[in-house]
Amino acid sequence: MYRLRWFAKLKAHLLGYFWLPCPVCGEYYAGFEHGKHSWPITFERGRLVCSKVLCQEKALEEIARFYNKNEYT
Repeated sequence: MYRLRWFAKLKAHLLGYFWLPCPVCGEYYAGFEHGKHSWPITFERGRLVCSKVLCQEKALEEIARFYNKNEYT
């Protein structure tokens, strides 16, 4: 599916959303395009990932790995 990346970038800048690379795939996306999962950094913080299915699945795997590793801390 073709997405108009320049239009999304313009919309992000005009409406005050971020324009950052996804921590999983590296493709730039706007704040209004993020998925529902985030890449965990600490228990309170995480980095949003783009809405691609692969990136969402990788984020879920990392969430499970993060919480299993830090289960008793």
